[in-house]
Amino acid sequence: MKPFPLIKQEKIIVATIALHNFIRKSGVDDEEFDKCDRNPDYIPEGQEECDIEEKMSIHSHRKIEDNGYMNRVRNQIASILMENRNK
Repeated sequence: MKPFPLIKQEKIIVATIALHNFIRKSGVDDEEFDKCDRNPDYIPEGQEECDIEEKMSIHSHRKIEDNGYMNRVRNQIASILMENRNK
C-alpha cells in the first residue's frame, strides 16, 4: 500500500485522538475500554503475550544476523521524510 502524505498522516492521528477523547468524555460504555481500565495488564483475545525468552531470542538473532538493520531503517525513514517534505 502506498504511504499517505505526511500532512494526511497528521490529520489521521489528530482525528483518532479526537474520536478517542470524545468517546471517553461522552461516558459511552465500551466493554473493551472497561476491560483495559480494570486491568492494566489486559491483553485482547488472540494477542497472547510472548514468552520473554522467546522475545530475547528473536532480538538476539536479529542483532547477530544484521548489525546494520537499524541504520538502514533510520536511513529509510530520513529519506522518506525528505522526499515528503516538499510535497
